[in-house]
Amino acid sequence: AIRTFWFVPGTTEEYGFAAFFRGETELVRYRFEATGKTRAACVDDVLQQVTQWRIQSARTGQRSN
Repeated sequence: AIRTFWFVPGTTEEYGFAAFFRGETELVRYRFEATGKTRAACVDDVLQQVTQWRIQSARTGQRSN
């Protein structure tokens, strides 16, 4: 991630976490975020999102070759 931050979603009983990743070019950024009851749950959710994004990106890249 090129940047991460914690935030407070609409309720104070949950945590929010966001991570930014560089895209195909210097100008493209992707933001992944999650809210949850614990910080660990938020990080796990974002990591799952990023994993899915990387898998999809790899498949898309293979098809264009």
